[in-house]
Amino acid sequence: MQIQKFEKAVLLAESLGYKNLIRHMCASASTMLFSSAHYEMVRVGISLYGLWPSIQTRLSLNLNGNKNFQLSPILSWKTRIVHIQNHPANSYIGYGSTFQTSYPTKVAIVPIGYYEGLDRKLSSNGDMLVLGKRARIIGRICMNMTMLDVTHIPGADVGSIVTVIGQDGEELITADDIADRTHTINYEITTRISESVCRIVVD
Repeated sequence: MQIQKFEKAVLLAESLGYKNLIRHMCASASTMLFSSAHYEMVRVGISLYGLWPSIQTRLSLNLNGNKNFQLSPILSWKTRIVHIQNHPANSYIGYGSTFQTSYPTKVAIVPIGYYEGLDRKLSSNGDMLVLGKRARIIGRICMNMTMLDVTHIPGADVGSIVTVIGQDGEELITADDIADRTHTINYEITTRISESVCRIVVD
């Protein structure tokens, strides 16, 4: 229906004297699903970065026989541990005392928070990767810092690389994983990463 209306609009424009039109109507999802609507140009957006526009797009592509089609995310978000603290059991962590340790806990502090684009809904509800293992976010995410439980990661120390989005060893955290945890979409997860976060292009 939408394609038919678009083609009628093109015919109308041509009847009014507009020639050599460059026709384009496909964003990421329709580029993958409707090859007949590619015309002279497509406007690929989020899939250019290796992310699916929606789970529905992926399912539709699979149903249409393209089960081997893959997108590989090119974005990773990394930081480093800037401080380590050891807390006894029954200690409160973070603003509002919303998290209490149940065992002697090794806490790592990383220098990113909601100012940098980390959703506060991940407070005590998300993970980051440290030395190939998942480290749970504990307490409330602060403006410029977040606390992680690294008790089970003996090598975790100041300077250790922390993966917010991306892969470390066998573990992987995607923008979609975070979107699911925070009840939003991967577009929001990626576009809200602050300009203050350094971008490094890796060939």
